[in-house]
Amino acid sequence: MMLVAGGLSLAALTTHLADPKFRKPLVDGATKGEFDANFWKSAVTLLGDTAGSVPGVTAVATGARAGTAAARAAMTAAPEASALTALSPGASAFRSTTWSTAGTLREVENPLAAWALRASPQSTRDRVGVGVASAGAITATLDYTSDNDAVEQGSTAVDGARGVLDEAPSAVAKSSHFWTVVRP
Repeated sequence: MMLVAGGLSLAALTTHLADPKFRKPLVDGATKGEFDANFWKSAVTLLGDTAGSVPGVTAVATGARAGTAAARAAMTAAPEASALTALSPGASAFRSTTWSTAGTLREVENPLAAWALRASPQSTRDRVGVGVASAGAITATLDYTSDNDAVEQGSTAVDGARGVLDEAPSAVAKSSHFWTVVRP
């Protein structure tokens, strides 16, 4: 599920960045200092899309590295064989490493939450995790069901806080884990 979510976040990031209406408030904020509600909504969306894509991209990149190494090893072991003979070991290594990395990344904790809840029992940590995820689901629902500016700005504020306190630290921790794994 994490791989699908990461892929969807990457697709959303690409779609948002391709949309001139999405980019305009960001550009106006950076060039003209117009940090209005549209700027913050776009910035928070960009943060969420980027942070959401990190685990999936990390798992696939790690799998691609392992798959490439396995395919090269197969080609080196049997140089007279066709390139297709390296496809099977490469695909197998890609699949198993991607799934393994995805499983490992699920266990990487948000360092900020781990620090803040360090003295709390696991049941409290679990409830906080459910609460943060529920807040995201609620704000997403409100974004699509309400035309009220106050509700939209409140949703953006909650999503921004979630992004800074939960999504960004988690993405940084998962990226850090990725770089330790892929470093030669």
